[in-house]
Amino acid sequence: MLPLPPSAPPAPAASAQQPTASVNIVADDRWCGIETARPAPEPALPCKHAGLPCGPVTADQINGGAGDVGEDLDGDGRPDLTLAGRHDVAKPEIYAAIYRSLEAGYVLADYHAVPLRSEPTVASVLLAAPGSAPLLRDGHDILEPGGKTLSIARLRRFDGQRFRTLLTFCAHRAEPISGGAGTLREGHNRVEILDVDKDGQKDVVIHGLIQPVAFKFADGGLSLVEDTTLSQLYRDSSPEIRRAKELRAEASRLVEQSQLRRAAETLQRARASMPYDVGLTQELCDLLIRTGQADQAVELLGRARFQAPDKAVVHCALARAYRAQGSVAIVAERTALRTCLAKNPDDSLRTEAEARLRELSSNGAAGSAVAEESPQPSPEQP
Repeated sequence: MLPLPPSAPPAPAASAQQPTASVNIVADDRWCGIETARPAPEPALPCKHAGLPCGPVTADQINGGAGDVGEDLDGDGRPDLTLAGRHDVAKPEIYAAIYRSLEAGYVLADYHAVPLRSEPTVASVLLAAPGSAPLLRDGHDILEPGGKTLSIARLRRFDGQRFRTLLTFCAHRAEPISGGAGTLREGHNRVEILDVDKDGQKDVVIHGLIQPVAFKFADGGLSLVEDTTLSQLYRDSSPEIRRAKELRAEASRLVEQSQLRRAAETLQRARASMPYDVGLTQELCDLLIRTGQADQAVELLGRARFQAPDKAVVHCALARAYRAQGSVAIVAERTALRTCLAKNPDDSLRTEAEARLRELSSNGAAGSAVAEESPQPSPEQP
């Protein structure tokens, strides 16, 4: 897995055991995936900010009483206070903060500065475990001109001294791409908390745009360690993924019965559960092309091209989709064919792509010759 873009927040706090990077989960990890880079130290608390005293203070003394007293974030049984805002003194800063509730009053325990163009997400409880600090989620959302968005989520927990970041991941990202008005590259990831291996302990699974990745709690619940065996178990046992496999088998039966449109609709439902499966997307697009829905195939394969940029099969399939669109997409088809060949396809795909390129070149040359040999109309006489 690769780091998130520079606008991402600091990586998780150091722990005794760091998550190990998975091998080639999906190429989109670098675009909207999980952050597993070595963490940076948590910053010092800025007690000198106006309106944000270190405490102990009453709720009314914190930013003019603007804080929200709600959930117990540190596991001591008392509701804590969260707030978010903007500072313009000295230098502009967008932030989210947590005040712990103590007997003497509220004490500043966490301060999260985010990029100036973003909105912070205040901490909320994701998993409450009796006798320990709850697992929290916060982060920030960036909305930029031109349709770009980025949402970063953090999983955190109180370690007895401060709130520690266990894991950071991209929850959503979108940006317009070339290829026509309204074309959008978009990806979503979500977190799921469940006992994957039925050992009585909750696990964390991140999935959506990326293939499901499972993490176990370690270090007394203060770190999350990626577990490849657990990830595979989730992929094999998840009801959602099992249903997708059943739909895939049903689509195969429909194809054998020549019910291609119904098969395509069935694969659409399967893909909704497994958007990271590029092979499934390709199967669906082959059916869409065969049923006269080439425009939809081009759109889906355009997204798959970003998920698996080095897979020749995706670019070869995209060339077939462009071909089905007719003469309006010849230039795009040529580009896709050349990319297909450059990505080292298997022999059958290479033969198909080379033959189609020769055909396009021959048709282009013949068209030019006909144009040159055709008699030109004589100029009109005045």
